[in-house]
Amino acid sequence: MKKLLLLSALLIFACSSDDSDSSNSNGNSINPPAWIQGLWLYEDDTYGYEFRADDFCWYQPAGPINYTCFKSQIELHSATNSSASQNSTENSYQLVITLLSFEYHYEFQKISEDSMACIGCIYGEDLILIKQ
Repeated sequence: MKKLLLLSALLIFACSSDDSDSSNSNGNSINPPAWIQGLWLYEDDTYGYEFRADDFCWYQPAGPINYTCFKSQIELHSATNSSASQNSTENSYQLVITLLSFEYHYEFQKISEDSMACIGCIYGEDLILIKQ
């Protein structure tokens, strides 16, 4: 009887699930929510970010167009414990990327369908991004 009770308890805990999809910490994947996907630039159009279904990129349109995408960087440095962890809601997206010994922290808050705030993105300032 004790074995049956122990087995039942193990099955209950092993089969429980977390119904929350607001958190996504999946190691080497970057999966921004649908509302944020696309190209977003600062109001002066000098710098921004592109959110793809499976990637996050820095974007600099001035001069030669420059993209730095993190998916390939994480894959390139996978042997050095590089990773991404993320948390999202219907109005916010937080992303922490670890590459080598550096951590990049990003937090975005939706303002409207075509604008959002990048919280503390440059020198601790909150900046407005416009969807392109």
